[in-house]
Amino acid sequence: MMRRSFVASAASAAVASLLLATLLLLEVQPATADHSLPTPSKSFAANFEDKTVAAVKSPTDLYFTPDGNYAFVTSKFGTLWRVSVADMDDNDGVAERVFEVPHPMCLNGARGLAGVAVHPGYPAEPYIYLFHNHDKVRRTGTAKLLCAGNLCIRHFVIFIHHL
Repeated sequence: MMRRSFVASAASAAVASLLLATLLLLEVQPATADHSLPTPSKSFAANFEDKTVAAVKSPTDLYFTPDGNYAFVTSKFGTLWRVSVADMDDNDGVAERVFEVPHPMCLNGARGLAGVAVHPGYPAEPYIYLFHNHDKVRRTGTAKLLCAGNLCIRHFVIFIHHL
């Protein structure tokens, strides 16, 4: 019984020595009592302005088109909106409804229309991709939309059934 106790003590001492050596090699400084948050940076551009550019109820995602002309915004309740960047600069951003996800769509918790992505070749490749929770039987959907002007139509949908 005495031998096992000695081995355990020797192992504990070896681990403690290894930990101390590691701390000394890394030159870890002891924690200070100051746990305050850092002061916010004031490195924004001089012309930075935080403003509302369009009124969209319960927005979930935002994606700017590669050409920089538009931003697509999703709403939890299934609406895809398009906002002109030029209108944003003029401070009169009006969101245009361009697509509505057909129901049933699950809206529990953080579910709903959750994400949007734009094809990298937009507008020559006018495709928008949406991610949404379809219904309460644990299915999610990814939709590919074909957009022309201020209208998008569903090109196809892939449903994933979760077990």
